[in-house]
Amino acid sequence: MSTVSQKTAQILGDRKPKRSSRVCNMISIGSIRSLLIWTSLSIHYVQCQIPPQIAPFKVLEDLSEGKRVSLICSVTSGSPPISFSWSKGGRPVGPLTGIKIIHFDEFQDQLQIEKLRSEHVGNYTCNAKNSFGTDQMSVAVALKFKPFWRTEERRRILAVTGEKVQVDCRAVGHPEPTVKIFKGIMEINDPQLNVNGLLTIDPVSFADRGEYQCEASNSLGRISSSFTLILSVPARFKEKTSVVTSRRSETTTLKCYAVGDHPISVVWSKGNVKLDKRTSSRYQIIESITTDGLSSELRIRETDRADSALYSCHTENKFGNDDRKVKLVVKDVPGAPQDVRVKDIWSRSVSVYWTPSYDGNSPISKYIVNYWKQHGVSNRPQEFGVPSAQHFTLVRDLQPGTQYVLNVLAENSIGKSEGSRTVTFTTNDEEPEAPPLDVNALTQGPTTVLVSWKAPQKDTWNGDIEGYYIGFKPKNSNGSTSYKKVEQKNNITHEYILQGLNKGTEYEITVQAYNHAGSGPISPQRLVMTRPGEDSPDVPRLFVDAVTMDSIKVHWQLRTGGQILNYTVHHRQADGGAWLENVIVNSTDNSYALTGLRSGTTYEIFLTASNGAMKGDPSQILKIQTLRSPDILVEIFESDGDLPIYMNMYLTVPAAALALAIIVIVVSSCICCRQMKNVQQPVPPQGEMALYGTMVPQRYMDAAGNEVTVTYGTVPPVDPGAIQLQAQTVQMQTAGTATVVPTIANANTTGTWSRKEAPKNRPLPVPSEASDKATGHLYDSAQ
Repeated sequence: MSTVSQKTAQILGDRKPKRSSRVCNMISIGSIRSLLIWTSLSIHYVQCQIPPQIAPFKVLEDLSEGKRVSLICSVTSGSPPISFSWSKGGRPVGPLTGIKIIHFDEFQDQLQIEKLRSEHVGNYTCNAKNSFGTDQMSVAVALKFKPFWRTEERRRILAVTGEKVQVDCRAVGHPEPTVKIFKGIMEINDPQLNVNGLLTIDPVSFADRGEYQCEASNSLGRISSSFTLILSVPARFKEKTSVVTSRRSETTTLKCYAVGDHPISVVWSKGNVKLDKRTSSRYQIIESITTDGLSSELRIRETDRADSALYSCHTENKFGNDDRKVKLVVKDVPGAPQDVRVKDIWSRSVSVYWTPSYDGNSPISKYIVNYWKQHGVSNRPQEFGVPSAQHFTLVRDLQPGTQYVLNVLAENSIGKSEGSRTVTFTTNDEEPEAPPLDVNALTQGPTTVLVSWKAPQKDTWNGDIEGYYIGFKPKNSNGSTSYKKVEQKNNITHEYILQGLNKGTEYEITVQAYNHAGSGPISPQRLVMTRPGEDSPDVPRLFVDAVTMDSIKVHWQLRTGGQILNYTVHHRQADGGAWLENVIVNSTDNSYALTGLRSGTTYEIFLTASNGAMKGDPSQILKIQTLRSPDILVEIFESDGDLPIYMNMYLTVPAAALALAIIVIVVSSCICCRQMKNVQQPVPPQGEMALYGTMVPQRYMDAAGNEVTVTYGTVPPVDPGAIQLQAQTVQMQTAGTATVVPTIANANTTGTWSRKEAPKNRPLPVPSEASDKATGHLYDSAQ
């Protein structure tokens, strides 16, 4: 509340009413007077709180350049103090050239423009403000003038392709001018390029170069300007990457098209290696100059797998450079599958695994499994396909016990790969499927039968034939069949002599093959009758006397006496073939020499005796190998199981001599060591030598049977000249036995042994001590 109001209220409040009428009259007159004074003061106070109010500006017309303009801002009402401010287009009027602001009094302000110019054109606003409010009033200062360019005209504009270019064609004028931009005779109406006369090209291209024209016009006039857009084109590639495919052995062309101002260059490289004619004779670079750049081609003759790589071409001129990548994919046949292995093997199938290899830059369409038999005539390869996503398969329908060779190939759209590393495998055995062929049985004597047969067909073996079972039993006998086990030989025709049969008895003979898995089917029966044995000659016992490179000498002995008309020596090579017979009549010494034999070859020999009435059973079969050279004796295999090994003098004599030499060496060494410990030996004089210990020279016996004297025992310290080595050579005789004979030259020092007779006439075994049993006989082995 104002002071006047407060005072008025105070005056009114300080007066107290009186009850007398006089007082009442006085109060009425005083109250009216106070009310009038309060009302007058309140009206005056309200009139002092008025916000400013500006009088409207006068409209300015026909303003021209260079005229003086005055804008007067007059406040018609408002409580002082009042402040003034000016603005143009919403911004405070600054220190513009030619503008003054004059403050007349607290109710009036003036803006003066000395000389009107285009920059003075705009909306001017006067703002008045006091403590109770504000007010503003605006007026437009419009100057009519023909257009002119906002920026200086340029005749040439240089730009680089790919960059942003702006050309200012904006014009100033009143009324607002209209701006048009032309390229040649075509107006550019694209709002993204032409924005109120500002031409923007982003990015500028080679097609944008040329002559341009700008036009601006209003009601007062028209102006135009032209300029040339000149482009400097840096070296660049329109395509940054590409992929080229080719087949192996073809000629492939890689292209790079560079755009840019001349001079411009293109350089090819493979990885970090620059390519040119000197890099490889297969490379050829061809360049062609174009109107807007350079075209370069890289030709590669007879492309191969190694040419598959990332190639790059680099272009450059004085305005810039660029790179382009070209990937060459040479399609080739796939690489051979790796790590081919057979994992599981059965008798008629196997599982095969492998690892994929290089696909030749073309997807694998399938794998091909090839397999064939390692041996035999029917080893034509067989094959089947496997899907490309599968890296294992099962090979079926194989033959048991057969060795196969397998490899795997890969195939794509170009062709087939080379075969992988071959894998050899053998299927598991099964029992033979067929019986032996051409089984035959022939009587050889009263108790012997010669059984012959051929092996089953190879494709029915189901494995390697290990041997045969020969079954025999008397015909119509209720007993079980007896079997002889015969080992397999590489002969075309197999033979075996059954011995110990009953005389004059008909036998049923069968043969069946067996392998690791079991026995095959039995052959058809063959019947054979042994001979009656009342007058048959005795079975001779056969021995070997001497062996040379081309001859074998044997002798024989009958167990019992009897009239013998002739003997027949049968022989053949041990690896098979027909038996050759040599008939001997009137042999006085029961011996015979086979001549014209091959050196180093094993022969089989047996003997039969005949008394004219019938032929007796054959002897045991001897296996003898002829000498390879004059100084080498080979082992002689005795097939007679009844003949003890100690009866073979070619084995027992050297073994006994070796054992004797070892015993002598050990005993002599012990005696010498004991004497050396117990006896102090004097130091020998200068120039003399004392000998201690044992001296046991090696014993040597040559192939001719010559012998060397061997010294043994302890050697006392004597003059070295007293030690003598005696030798005696004994000529090998045609018959006789070898014995060890001591020669007493010195009872304590030496001894000799001599072979008096060649081992070819060694003592014969006592017939009563030889066993006639077939069990354990050498005939139990393959013949």
